[in-house]
Parts: sequence; structure tokens; C-alpha cells
Amino acid sequence: MEGQVAARWDDGSLYLSVRGAFAYGVSRQLKEVYDALGALPSKCRVVVDLTRVHYLDSVALGMLLLMREEAASMLLRVQAPSVAKVLEVAQFHRHFELQNLSEPRDRSPAPRSCRTRGCSRWTG
Repeated sequence: MEGQVAARWDDGSLYLSVRGAFAYGVSRQLKEVYDALGALPSKCRVVVDLTRVHYLDSVALGMLLLMREEAASMLLRVQAPSVAKVLEVAQFHRHFELQNLSEPRDRSPAPRSCRTRGCSRWTG
């Protein structure tokens, strides 16, 4: 699914919501927002909601870093474990405030009938 971006201003903060795959196409949409940030007289807080993102690539990471340079502070909200892992590996916690909204993983053992190779329910 091609990603989509929505933006709104509220109480002096810019709220961005990204949905779907955060790849090149979405980065182009965010570039327009980034350009608008540079035109602001003072830096503002940016909140990026990535809770509906299931994939992000290196172009997306670069765009977030560029936006961070123009913002007073930036919060990234994530939910998908795969997205949280990419941000962790990229050490985004050093540059952004991160909020992980994912549920704790269920660590209960798989049913005995699933403890074989190839079973999609096996988590171990």
C-alpha cells in the first residue's frame, strides 16, 4: 500500500500522521512539509505518528533527520515492532523522542502441535 500523509497544526505544534509504507513517495510528500518548516519564523515541536506505518526505508529515515534539523523538538510515535526495530538499529533515540505504543509481546509457549518447523503460529 502506497503511504499517505496528513498534517495539522494544533497549539503551535505540527502533527504529522503517516499511514502505510513510508518510502520514497511519502518522503516527497513530507518534503513539502519540511520546506514549510524552514519558512517558519521560529522552530516548532513536530509530532510524527507512525503507528499506522508497517514499513520504512532509508529515504524515510533521511527525511525524518532533515525535518529534525528544523524542529525545536520531535516526537516519533511507533507501534509496529518492525518499525520500532529499524529506528532502534538506526539509533534514532539519540536524535528523537520515541514513544513505542506496541503491546508487550506474548511470550507464552506455542501449542505443542505447533512446535514444528513451518508452523506459522510458532513464536519460539
